[in-house]
Amino acid sequence: MKNAILLHLHYQDLWPEFWSHLKDIKDENTDIYVTVHTTDTEWYNDIKNNANEVYLIENKGVDFGGFLYAYNKIKHINYLTITKLHGKKRNPYRSGNIVKSATEWARMMFLPLIEKENHKIMLKAFSDESLFLYGARSCHVQEKPNELSFQQNTGAFDKINKILNLNPLNGSNFIAGSIFTVSKKYLDLLFDNKEIEIFEIMEDSFPFPNNGTIAHGLERVIGSYVSAFGGNSKYV
Repeated sequence: MKNAILLHLHYQDLWPEFWSHLKDIKDENTDIYVTVHTTDTEWYNDIKNNANEVYLIENKGVDFGGFLYAYNKIKHINYLTITKLHGKKRNPYRSGNIVKSATEWARMMFLPLIEKENHKIMLKAFSDESLFLYGARSCHVQEKPNELSFQQNTGAFDKINKILNLNPLNGSNFIAGSIFTVSKKYLDLLFDNKEIEIFEIMEDSFPFPNNGTIAHGLERVIGSYVSAFGGNSKYV
């Protein structure tokens, strides 16, 4: 079966680094889709020449806006996995005494997925049909119910739940930073053809609040409902 990579690039100057890895794994069984907000950059033509498709979208929902839009466009294709990638420049990663720049944080998440040898290992893991989500152990976060900031602020989960009809979360289990690989089967079950409804209610990307957004809610939803749909997660 084929595999898809969905890369959202608000910062198109990060394309050369992503492509340095993607060129080694792009083949007849791996398709690359890129979402951007503008075509007026020095990198756009190279992106267009190397990706299977580039989508020009409105600047909303941060990386999840691009992800939902692209997923909606390619969901008719029978992919085994979908890898969600995006560039980071703002907001460093803080976990205990560990502080990483946004760029270092992104690498912590995407190298286990798209570095050539790691990519082979990942795809082999998805031969287990019960594997729904795969990502970096270093960015795996578990929240208690009172730590669900997206519920406590703008009620993002309530808005998502109204569309997807999900049961309330009792804590959350997710990959901070939202770079991961999922089985397409899981996405199809979770979104049930309602991804554009969620895209339409997403907030504009800038100015973008720190907590309580639809994007932060989806980060937790995708990670936390794996077992509810009969799947497992693997962190490496």
